[in-house]
Amino acid sequence: MLHNNYQINEGDTFNIVDFTDVENELCAISGRFSTVLIPEKADIVISFLKDHRIKKALVDQNETFIRQLAFSSLKTDTIESLFIACKTHRSFLADFESYIRQVLDRR
Repeated sequence: MLHNNYQINEGDTFNIVDFTDVENELCAISGRFSTVLIPEKADIVISFLKDHRIKKALVDQNETFIRQLAFSSLKTDTIESLFIACKTHRSFLADFESYIRQVLDRR
């Protein structure tokens, strides 16, 4: 997996206009899983792409969706790279996660 090297600085804010590849990847994820109607969908996607870990309770309740997500052929390199770059920048991370939730909750 090839990761982009993003430089996120203290005080930076997330703006999707600056990350068109993130938008493309999120639209693909959203489209692929638009029929999945579970309240934890955004939490699961964020946990999986951010840390490749999902809480056991969520796994137990959503095993089919998680298996589909984990074994999908969807490109997520850009999203994962951005999570790595902003891990220590809480404000940017919160904005990024909020945006992901908005996209996934639209459908």
